[in-house]
Amino acid sequence: MHRLAGNVRELIRRFTGWLVGQLRWSGVAAVLLVALIGVIRIIQADVSPVSSTSVTVLTEPTIVQLQGFTRRVNLPLVYNQRPLVFPLVFNQPTPTPTPTPTATPRPPGEPPPYTESFYLHNTDYDYHYNLGRQVSEQVAAGQRAIVILDYGQPWSENNQWGTAIFDANYSFRSTDQIFVAIQAFVRGFMSKKAPGSHLTVGVGTSNFVRSANYYNELNYVKREHGVAWAQLVNRLNTWVASPPTWEPSIKIAGAIDAEPGWNLPANTRAWADGFNSAIASGAVYYNFGSCDSCPFDACPRCRPPNGWTYEDIWYVSWGVRCAYSIPEIYLVRGANAQQWYRVSRYAATAHGQAIRFSAVMTQYGSCLQLGCTTNTPSQGWLQLYELINADPLTVGDIPWSTDIKWAKYQ
Repeated sequence: MHRLAGNVRELIRRFTGWLVGQLRWSGVAAVLLVALIGVIRIIQADVSPVSSTSVTVLTEPTIVQLQGFTRRVNLPLVYNQRPLVFPLVFNQPTPTPTPTPTATPRPPGEPPPYTESFYLHNTDYDYHYNLGRQVSEQVAAGQRAIVILDYGQPWSENNQWGTAIFDANYSFRSTDQIFVAIQAFVRGFMSKKAPGSHLTVGVGTSNFVRSANYYNELNYVKREHGVAWAQLVNRLNTWVASPPTWEPSIKIAGAIDAEPGWNLPANTRAWADGFNSAIASGAVYYNFGSCDSCPFDACPRCRPPNGWTYEDIWYVSWGVRCAYSIPEIYLVRGANAQQWYRVSRYAATAHGQAIRFSAVMTQYGSCLQLGCTTNTPSQGWLQLYELINADPLTVGDIPWSTDIKWAKYQ
């Protein structure tokens, strides 16, 4: 092996002398020498000290100490009787991977940082791209968070499913148009994301219907819309996973603002069942709705409207396989938190498991825009957290916090 290495060195020495003499250090010679240095590095990476009989030496050997090893390096490269010095690397260590930042664990009972969620009035590409960049500044290195992008009530036009967005005319936007808008938002977020951060994007709709007649032809809160919404989420997650994959940083979920005062429980259950029937394994939707007129401490005999029961609210918030819950906790005196605590306790007693809330939604940003009194994100989170953790049946963390506002007013 040492004889072979010596022969290769001799060939390199001769070739180098010829190359320098012929090209007189032209740009081409310089490039070729750079490549030659790479070969020398490989050959000399782990060879015993070289004797003067194995290679013709034109200069004194150079002693190099690197990475704790002392080696004698013979450089048979000479131009105009002057030795040429090249940076050779011996036993180069394997680079240490840069660790992925992780967020400092929150102390129990401390509210998490909140993100802004939005009621959307358009599906403009540039607008959503910039919105994604805006949200990226709210998610620190190593942090996991959620944002809800609410595109309004279910709607259909020209045999296409979509929503009526929050502009002056409740304009229709198809799921294809929403797909492109979410792509823009994700690209904007990824362009500025902090290392190790992760964002779940909830693509939102609602169970709202404009007419009080919940049985009319304009009530698009139905199974078919739930299926179409799940297919939208599936397409987005497939796109996120495609090269270059952003799966370590982005997850797309469905979302619905399901409120008892807006529709019948049967229609809302049908939407949830449709979504559940079509959603890919591992994907979910979040109910970021209310518990209108549910019992609370000051009104224990209150009942939700439109025939809703605790069972219905549990079903669309937790009972469906893919359903998770982000309750609206708006009222400063704690009534909303009391309502959702009672729903979770019902789940524990009737179904053997309390609701594990994924986040709390507040509307502090909306009230700053429109003028109203409501919980701040930390107040809303603490109201619900303290109630569920005072009862052994419902104890648990609430990992996220988000605050919704009107995108068109910011």
